[in-house]
Amino acid sequence: MDAQDKIAIFYWMREWTGVVFLIGLLVYIISFFIGDKEEQTAWPHFLPENPKSTNPRTRTFA
Repeated sequence: MDAQDKIAIFYWMREWTGVVFLIGLLVYIISFFIGDKEEQTAWPHFLPENPKSTNPRTRTFA
């Protein structure tokens, strides 16, 4: 038992690593359900655009 008492810190490190991983996993999964609610277009390159402009921020839509 003396040897296990000496390495008890590694058991606790393993427990806390699991807790941190679980928290990170929960935050990752929840991030899919939280966010902006504006409608997004799946294929913006099908929208009418100014053919002279290659910058998507300066395109003019008809």
